[in-house]
Amino acid sequence: MPRSHTLVASMLVVTLGGCPRKGRDEAKPDEASNDEAKPKKPKKVGDQDPCLGGAEPPTWKAKRVTVKVPKIELEFPEFESACATVAKDLSAAFENQARASRTDFEKQWKEAKADPATFNLESWELVDRCTAAHVSPTIVSFACAGSEYVGGAHGMYGTGGRTFAIEGRKVRELNLEDLFDDTKLWKKPLSERIAKQVNVRKKADGWDPLGADAVEPMLGTFVLEDASIAFYFAPYALGSFAEGEYVAKLDYAALDDLLARAGPVSKIPRK
Repeated sequence: MPRSHTLVASMLVVTLGGCPRKGRDEAKPDEASNDEAKPKKPKKVGDQDPCLGGAEPPTWKAKRVTVKVPKIELEFPEFESACATVAKDLSAAFENQARASRTDFEKQWKEAKADPATFNLESWELVDRCTAAHVSPTIVSFACAGSEYVGGAHGMYGTGGRTFAIEGRKVRELNLEDLFDDTKLWKKPLSERIAKQVNVRKKADGWDPLGADAVEPMLGTFVLEDASIAFYFAPYALGSFAEGEYVAKLDYAALDDLLARAGPVSKIPRK
C-alpha cells in the first residue's frame, strides 16, 4: 500500500480594537460624536459570516500531478468554499499528502538507481486517486485508492481514507475514535460485526474465517459515506495477498448503539 496511507494514511480568532478618537473623551456629556449621530443601518441577512453559516457544502475539482520518470500519477481534490479558510485548509491537507508521497517515492527511486544491483527501474510506478465518499456542510470524506510497484513479484495496493469535520472556520481531521462512544467499549462489538461481513466473502471464496480478535488490531482506515461507514483492510491485513483487499460497510443505523450521540456521524443527514 502506498506510503500516502501507510500503513494499511490533517486544518483562527483575531480581536480588532482601536484607540479612542482624539477629543472624543473630552466631549461634553450633552455633545454627541459624528459616529454616534449617524443612524445605524440594519444588518442584512446576506452579511452573515460565510464561515459560520454552514449552509452550503464546499465544492471540489480534481487536481492531477503526472511524472513520466519515475511514473507517478496522483489525483486529489482542490476545494472551493464561501469560507476561504475552509477551502484553503482542506486543499492543503490533500496536496501536502500528495507532495509527501511523491517526494518519498522519488527518493526511493533515486537511491535504487544509484545501486548497480537494481534492475527493472522502468517498471516502478506510483498511482493514487482520491474520490469523494461524502461531502456536506459539516463533513468531508474521501477514499484514496492507490498502488505502488518498486520491483519484486508484485506491487502493493489499497485504499486510504481521509475525513474532516468542518467547524466554523476550522477544519479538523477525524480518526475512528472520534466517531464512537468511549463509554461503550465499542471496538470489540464493531470488530465482530465487521468480521461477520468479511467472513461472508471468505466463505464464498473458500478461505478460512476469522474472528473479531483478528479484525480489532487492523481497525483504522475508514471513510464516511452518505448512509454507512466503509472500513478498508489492505492485502495481508485480514488474509493472504491472494485474498486481496477487504471492505466492510456498516449502515449508520446498525451502529447507533456504538456511535457517539453528538459525534460527527450525527451531523450527516439520514435519508
